[in-house]
Parts: sequence; C-alpha cells; structure tokens
Amino acid sequence: GPRSPGTLVRWTFAADGPAALRLALAAARPGLGHSFRTAVRTLDARLASAPGRG
Repeated sequence: GPRSPGTLVRWTFAADGPAALRLALAAARPGLGHSFRTAVRTLDARLASAPGRG
C-alpha cells in the first residue's frame, strides 16, 4: 500500500540470561513496544515542529 514520507525506524532487543529473565522480558514485550512507539511518535512531533523544517 501507499507509504507516508518519513523515516522507518526499526528496533531490535536481545537479552541473554536465566529463564526467569527471559520469561519476564517476554511478558513485558507489549509494554516495551508501546513505550518505543510512543517515544518515536513524540520525536516525530518534535522534529516536525522544529524551526527551519518544511
């Protein structure tokens, strides 16, 4: 489909540790993704409103 102009941001998160840590990170994955998307949207809005853009 059509793509909006802008920058594509991909993130990769890797962790190695005991099974309990991996289980906790798997459970936290949706929250981590939400936090990352919110941060990118906030950055996009700040960049779009920065002086000298447009």
